[in-house]
Amino acid sequence: MWTSIKSLFSSKTPDIKPELPHDFDQVVKQAISLLKHSGDVSTDEKFLNYLTNNGIEYTSAVEILLFLPIAFVRQWLPTAKWLDTYVEYVDEKKQIEKKYSETKAYQIIWNVTTEYFANNPDRDTVFKIGGRSTEFNVINKALNDNPNSNLEDLELSQTFIVR
Repeated sequence: MWTSIKSLFSSKTPDIKPELPHDFDQVVKQAISLLKHSGDVSTDEKFLNYLTNNGIEYTSAVEILLFLPIAFVRQWLPTAKWLDTYVEYVDEKKQIEKKYSETKAYQIIWNVTTEYFANNPDRDTVFKIGGRSTEFNVINKALNDNPNSNLEDLELSQTFIVR
């Protein structure tokens, strides 16, 4: 009965919080190292398969797929006017606005990438991972289409993350 009552009062957009391993920071470091030496990981499927085929558990690989490119491009282009919010798109009727600063997976990934960028990051790895982000592709196109504009002048909108 409690479940029925609880469901009547619970939010229609439940928060999706994947279970992360206690050593997720080490898993993220492993993923960066793996991706440095990877071949073609240009699609989400190839990216996920590469990580899982190399020992990273699926749930962790999905969080890395979603947030590592975003963290990389934010480290790479720190002068952009980044928003703290994003929209998690679950389906047509369910979109949840969230904050990066309140998303555990992103925060762990951010801390790992901060350390990575502080220690002379590998240029090819930065491009391979950061270049996967939608943000990078939008910024790159906007600057190429408007050669007189600056990164700092761009008005960035919320990122949509599809689960």
